[in-house]
Amino acid sequence: MLVKLKTFLENINFDCTTSLRLYHYANNNPVKYTDPDGSELTKAEIEKRDALFTKLVNMADKCGWWTAKNTDYQGNGIIIGGANLGKKEIQELKSISTRACTAGAISLRNEYRNDDIKVNDWAVDLRNGNDISYYKDNKGRVITDPGTLFDQLQVGDLLIYSNPANPEGIKGKGWTGHTASIIGKRDDYLITLEFHENGQDPTINKIYKDSLQWFGDTKLEGGASWN
Repeated sequence: MLVKLKTFLENINFDCTTSLRLYHYANNNPVKYTDPDGSELTKAEIEKRDALFTKLVNMADKCGWWTAKNTDYQGNGIIIGGANLGKKEIQELKSISTRACTAGAISLRNEYRNDDIKVNDWAVDLRNGNDISYYKDNKGRVITDPGTLFDQLQVGDLLIYSNPANPEGIKGKGWTGHTASIIGKRDDYLITLEFHENGQDPTINKIYKDSLQWFGDTKLEGGASWN
């Protein structure tokens, strides 16, 4: 038996594309290339996501953008903005989801991931679960500072914020929270897609870096999307 096993091993081509080497999955560099829970996007998924997000951003650019001056909850001046989506564009977004913001964000995620996450009609209680890998500081605390969080957020991440009337986001007690998917990022603003409940139209928004403080006055968190 040992002789047969030795012969078998001697005949394996370890230089072929599909290798049995221990760290072949990490391009023989397990320190640089890691995927401990298998949640990292594949190259094909990234390409599919980027193509979808680019299409959506280009669609918004073609429709044009509106901007307006507003004030945050402390009375400070901020700039808000969004895309002037037409009926055709709104219907295209509704083909992805007609559910509330979190369920819509999951549906968007399912558009480019190979494995689907089941979506129901209710928003997920994000703060009490392990659905999102929140950005944290070097002490393990979830980052809520707007300026710091803006620098961390990337395309494909989620921005989560809740109404100051119920900033703790307690499930079942009137929590009015929002989950926006980041489909684009520029030097001074994020481009987000947010779905809405009760038949309201989806929106593509510009969230400026200097205006992220407005969300900071609520309960603001962000991180990578669901595994």
